[in-house]
Amino acid sequence: MLIKKNKELAFEQARQSDSRWQECIGSYEGDYKRCIKKGILKRFDGIIIAVKDEICVKGYTTTDGLTDEVYQVTKGLNTGRQSRIVTYLLEAGVVIAGKANQKPFGLGATGHNSLFLELSNPYSGKHDTAGSSSGSGVFAVIGGVFAVATDAGGSIGMPAAISGAQGIKPTEGKITTEGYDNPAEGLTSIGFIANNYQDLARAYLEGSKKYPTAEVLQVLGKVKIGIDPHWFQHCSKSVCSLTLECLDRLATVMTKVGNSEPVLKMKYLPDGYEQDLWNTHAALFVHYEAAEKKAFMNNWGVPAEIRLSLEMGAMLPEGVIQRAQGNQKFLKNHFHTNIFSRVHVIAMPTTLITAPERIKSHQGELDLPKAYLLSAHTSLANLTGDPRVTIMCGYDEEGLPIGLQLMADHDGELLLLRLGAELEKLLAEELEGYSAWKYRPYFDISASEDDE
Repeated sequence: MLIKKNKELAFEQARQSDSRWQECIGSYEGDYKRCIKKGILKRFDGIIIAVKDEICVKGYTTTDGLTDEVYQVTKGLNTGRQSRIVTYLLEAGVVIAGKANQKPFGLGATGHNSLFLELSNPYSGKHDTAGSSSGSGVFAVIGGVFAVATDAGGSIGMPAAISGAQGIKPTEGKITTEGYDNPAEGLTSIGFIANNYQDLARAYLEGSKKYPTAEVLQVLGKVKIGIDPHWFQHCSKSVCSLTLECLDRLATVMTKVGNSEPVLKMKYLPDGYEQDLWNTHAALFVHYEAAEKKAFMNNWGVPAEIRLSLEMGAMLPEGVIQRAQGNQKFLKNHFHTNIFSRVHVIAMPTTLITAPERIKSHQGELDLPKAYLLSAHTSLANLTGDPRVTIMCGYDEEGLPIGLQLMADHDGELLLLRLGAELEKLLAEELEGYSAWKYRPYFDISASEDDE
């Protein structure tokens, strides 16, 4: 889960937080709200988080899921850099437990990383976590408050859905990427994976410096959700049925507050374009990664399937890339002009299947059918640059988590977080009835929603 730790740094952050809490206890008997207003406490004082390995944290090496030994064969190590988003969170009082495991260079839909101890799905030891933010997803599920991650094609949505967490990929650029080496610019966003929507919202608000208005909080009576039945036809029976049931429950609540037609049937894409969508994203992502990481192709310490992915990206003809870039431009315009002009949000299963079994070899992402089943729906928001969230809906017959994906137009994060929190509240009592719920020990939907 955590592949790098800096105990001295973490203990120093914890000591500073403890000192502020002791002052708060002594002055105001630990009244959090009063201590925040008086400037004694910071908003996230003492909150323990994890950061995906490819995001720079001062005091840690940043090796994109490789070991230090393998990485430095090709490129020097640097512990002095820090991404701006990490600085924001440290200024808010967090304690960084360490850097989280990931698929090397983010090149993959599974959580498989042969360079470190293999991660298992929190709900089943024989099943995968999904990736590439695999360690971030597991950290959130087993008791961490939230993790900072990146998403270039589903790297937040997939592990959140497969591991039973909540996740948000914001609008491209909404969370600052300053200090983050972004090889796939135009596809990648920094976002968060959390245990519940209250923590997910607080992480997003602190990271983006954007705060909700009264209009967002009262949106259930007005919002329209689009649904394309075709996007619910190719998933497994349990995934399709449960995500539709979750959507129906959300629509029922919206109807009760005066929304006469909360869900509208529509067609997301022209005929035959869904497969082109996945091919477009795959071509662009491996091409951009190969351009940035080409020096690692000859590093034999890098897992074989990662090197092969880089080589494939470098070999793509210019015509293929230009066609993919044209497709991306079309998708951005199409969804802004033809879809989000009619509805506020569109819905679909996050993944087409629940957690697959862990791979037992170094085959990794050469298993393209598995990669497709996990990422077919998540890559859309990366191509358009729009925000999406994953909402934990429940479990299949094996007790494996299932996630519903909601996607909005640019800057629609607060709307998505509001809808996610509402559905989470609706499902809380039912989900607590599953034995698997014991893996979410810090879940508390009844906690106060007040920030101050």
